[in-house]
Amino acid sequence: METKEAIKKEIEELKSQLDNVEGTQTEIYSRIVGYYRSVKNWNKGKKEEFRYRKQFNKLDGASCCDATYGDSMTTCDCADESEQYIYFYRTTCPNCPPVKSLLDEVELNGKEVNVDTPEGLELAKEYSVMSAPTVVFLDSNSNELYRTNNRQELEVFFKQIG
Repeated sequence: METKEAIKKEIEELKSQLDNVEGTQTEIYSRIVGYYRSVKNWNKGKKEEFRYRKQFNKLDGASCCDATYGDSMTTCDCADESEQYIYFYRTTCPNCPPVKSLLDEVELNGKEVNVDTPEGLELAKEYSVMSAPTVVFLDSNSNELYRTNNRQELEVFFKQIG
């Protein structure tokens, strides 16, 4: 049977080993000016921009978002059935149908909100929506990630996320 002092000594040794664990450095590549390049080779301004960049990935037909902040990365749960976007529209809006048709083509969970209704108008106020159409993309915690008001910007957005 071990003594108390021997056990304490072994615990201290294990703690010091745990404090000195080292792994290999991970190389991060991201797209910059049309091609992929190691982030460590970027200039100071681009590295700072990368710290605040929000990236979107499409995985196995389901869409997820990866929000990257410096070295920490959090990933949305693809199995989560919560809304990934909210589409605000008006029944008399001439620009709303083209946006809706594009949203219908993608595999994202979303909610359509008619701002001509009192409930829709309240939700639009909550999200500070000032025009129709507006599409607000959300992360798994319902935080806004991206917003657009027209089909052209939406097409560019979907091309970027792949």
